[in-house]
Amino acid sequence: MSFNDQLYISVYIHFRYIKTKMASKLARLYLSLLQIGVFFAFTFFIMEFLKQMKINFLNTNQAFFFVSVSIFICFRNWLIYNGKRHKILMAKKIELRKHYSILSLILFQILTHLVSFVFYKVI
Repeated sequence: MSFNDQLYISVYIHFRYIKTKMASKLARLYLSLLQIGVFFAFTFFIMEFLKQMKINFLNTNQAFFFVSVSIFICFRNWLIYNGKRHKILMAKKIELRKHYSILSLILFQILTHLVSFVFYKVI
């Protein structure tokens, strides 16, 4: 079970008792936002690194690349965690799942976007 699967299960289990019908949508949204934040942080880091090496990789005006990858991440998570994969993950034994508290999940999301914002400001 991958780290993304563990995060998806943790968010789904937390919201399953609060909003039953929206739990899977909220878990997919959380995971998509987290993956987009990690992608932005990695891309901004690479952009700054290559700028210091005098290599023109991307400039900040080419946002089409970011938007298209963000849409791809959301679509991929929708395909993966909708239906059969969701049922397989929920059928696994509880001992195999690693649960994270909702506070750690929120802090992880905030830190990811904070790091990507810091890398963006460096550019």
